[in-house]
Amino acid sequence: DNAARNATNVTNVTNDTCALAVATVEALLAGNRTPSLDPSSRSRSLRGKASHTLTRGDTGNPFESRPFYVNPTYISELESSIATAEDEVKCTLESMRGVPSAFWLDSKAKILGKGSNTMQGILQDAASKSPPQLVVFIVYDLPNRDCHAKASNGEICCTYKEDGSCDYIKAGDCSAGLDEYSSEY
Repeated sequence: DNAARNATNVTNVTNDTCALAVATVEALLAGNRTPSLDPSSRSRSLRGKASHTLTRGDTGNPFESRPFYVNPTYISELESSIATAEDEVKCTLESMRGVPSAFWLDSKAKILGKGSNTMQGILQDAASKSPPQLVVFIVYDLPNRDCHAKASNGEICCTYKEDGSCDYIKAGDCSAGLDEYSSEY
């Protein structure tokens, strides 16, 4: 049954993404400053659970005492805007210097690499801080993402046309797109 297979594929992709997030949080909580992004190093047993043990005085919220990551690229872009702004706009921009923001994962190219424009670089930078900082990612490059918007199309198709573009009309369970997403993320 296509619907059941599709639901299973979506669940597996979601679980893999959650496993990466849990493994990263666990590594940071354990003091590991370089969490692994290698999918083969993530244990399937991590899916859906964290092993952080509560200690006396722990509120149970691992996010409460950790600062959120402020991306250096964001700070640089903000400083450029501050340099050209005036009066009230300049004051508002200056007040935003330490405000964290989420990092959009809207292409495969933003997964691996160094620097503050990739997930790997951001995680390594955030983990190098004392204490390690929390990072928020928005996973945006999903199969058949925004098929009608054109300006924000994802890179992964449920079904490809012969020319390599997405076939948004063909019916199916998107298993090929979900497999590509699972193996490349």
